[in-house]
Amino acid sequence: MIETADETHRSHGVRATAASAVGTVSEWYAYGIYGTASALYIGPLFFSGTDTTTATIAAFATFAVGFVARPLGGIVLGQYGDRHGRKAMLMLTISIMAAAAFLVGCLPTYAQVGVWAPIMLVVLRLIEGFGAGAELAGALTFVNESAPTRRRAFFTSFMGAASYTGILLGTSTFAILNATLPPEQMLEWGWRVPFLLSGVIVIVPLIMRFRIEESQSFVRAATDGSRSVPILQLLRERKLAILAGFLSQAVIGFSSFVVAVFSLSYLTITLGLPPQQGLVSIIIAGVISIGAALLFGRLADRIGATRVLILSGVLSALFAFPFFLLLNTAHPVLIVVAIAVGYSLTYGLTSGAQGVFLPRLFDTRYRLSGVAISRELTNALVGGTAPLVATALVATAGGSPWLVSAAMVLAGALTVIGVLIGIPLLRQRNETEALIGSSGSRNQW
Repeated sequence: MIETADETHRSHGVRATAASAVGTVSEWYAYGIYGTASALYIGPLFFSGTDTTTATIAAFATFAVGFVARPLGGIVLGQYGDRHGRKAMLMLTISIMAAAAFLVGCLPTYAQVGVWAPIMLVVLRLIEGFGAGAELAGALTFVNESAPTRRRAFFTSFMGAASYTGILLGTSTFAILNATLPPEQMLEWGWRVPFLLSGVIVIVPLIMRFRIEESQSFVRAATDGSRSVPILQLLRERKLAILAGFLSQAVIGFSSFVVAVFSLSYLTITLGLPPQQGLVSIIIAGVISIGAALLFGRLADRIGATRVLILSGVLSALFAFPFFLLLNTAHPVLIVVAIAVGYSLTYGLTSGAQGVFLPRLFDTRYRLSGVAISRELTNALVGGTAPLVATALVATAGGSPWLVSAAMVLAGALTVIGVLIGIPLLRQRNETEALIGSSGSRNQW
């Protein structure tokens, strides 16, 4: 039976989405295990000899360091992907990240080699951040270019679901180890296991990505010589688009990291709850958020990606103060509700929408570079520093989280501003690309 052009396009979109999503699981597994480790284990292992608050801030600083290299990785690897293809770049990024995460599990601690331990940790975090700089941007770009036009948001929302799955796997690994090993064994060797597993988890996505075909959008751009456009041309031609993309990611960058990483430290250190309580809460909330990401992806295809992004900015700002009010109850059910709703509003609601909004801001010839730079500037300046900034704000407020909530409100406002800047740019590009959404061209964005 001969496939029609639409069936072939959809089939390629499904394969591209599957290969990209599995790789995204691996990426966010690495992110999840380091986020959990930085909240619970990195401080006492690599910054022993300091007080608890200082060790926690230092641990979150190493978490933030991984994001410093991400814009550089976005520029270098994004340009590589625009020149040599999305497929080649996606295989490279995941290999870099997995290798760095695996080596973290092999590091000696401060008690064993002194100051060299945190130095080596920072170096590996920089390498991992460099690889991550174009991983999710590449996945979003590749799926956006491969998916059927009217289902782009739904297809790219699988990257959001995959992100939660990766975090879920990482957090679950720590939760299982934490439940089965005594605290002294966790500090001695148990914390290494999730990192060492990175070398195993990466095998499947590498095989899947090796077998997929390149996106036709890239192939067409490559044939007319467009892939030779330097990164400087992107910066000259699409500065406003980069600004729009940068601001639109504020909620994803700051607020989602507060929910996913800082909340675990807040529950454990500030509220004095056992680590298992926070770990289990994040696991349950993560399962709920996987479904939310796919649901909101369908919504973005129906009402438009820009409307969904604006909705995320508004709702996440409104939920900023209730989020910590629920956490402060120390009630297990209310903690799960807080984290689940927080996940859904700060990342689930935006998962599919960002996969349409960001790639369509840029021409194919430098699309991956544009997406990577927009995302990773936000991650470096706002996202990676979020747990560190939140910890400092709580300390400044004498243990109260109200300053963190205020910062989450600001992040929501910046997201709305970024989308409003981007809407005219999308309309201009729509005049030449003739993109039509499922509910008509007026709802495409």
